[in-house]
Amino acid sequence: MASKSKANLIGLSVFAVIIGAIAFLPRFEPAGPEALGGPPVTGAMRYFDLAKVRLPRPEISWTTGTGETVSLSDFQGKVVLLNYWASWCAPCLRELPSLDRLAARYNSDKFRVIALNVDPEGKALASKTAKSLNLSALELNLDPELIAYRAIGIRAMPSTFLFDQNGVVIGVLRGAAEWDSRDAETLFDYFIQRPDYTDGLRKLGS
Repeated sequence: MASKSKANLIGLSVFAVIIGAIAFLPRFEPAGPEALGGPPVTGAMRYFDLAKVRLPRPEISWTTGTGETVSLSDFQGKVVLLNYWASWCAPCLRELPSLDRLAARYNSDKFRVIALNVDPEGKALASKTAKSLNLSALELNLDPELIAYRAIGIRAMPSTFLFDQNGVVIGVLRGAAEWDSRDAETLFDYFIQRPDYTDGLRKLGS
């Protein structure tokens, strides 16, 4: 009987040691891309869709409010956030002030915010809408004939594309977002500091 009690006591002691060891094991937490060394697509940027393949720079051009023709290639060396918006698009109007604040704070020799209006009415309506929203940092960019709109294959409005310093698509967010949030700025800083990020993407067809 004593032998049986001793065995039970030993068994309980071993069980207690095992439980104690388990208690000190690190808890499993699902790792986001940033935990694995990738960009931080969390919080306000949780719907940012990272590119899976490396595509060449799209041939996109548009006109400015002064009638000048510009293209994506004119921004070589900068990370570019290109947003498509329209006056009839309620989510576009909601997010434009945050893009304006971002442009005021972040536009530099390393980063550029471009808000591209696609109203068929062109400059008259776009400038009126921009004025009603008190936009001051965003320059007027126009695509009334939807040439740049079709060239990149817009599937939802608003749509915002992020390009690296060589014009390669990093990713896209379809829908509105808070672009001057800390989550967004952290994401932009990540790519500004890693100009070779898209080199790691597989090429189309490979």
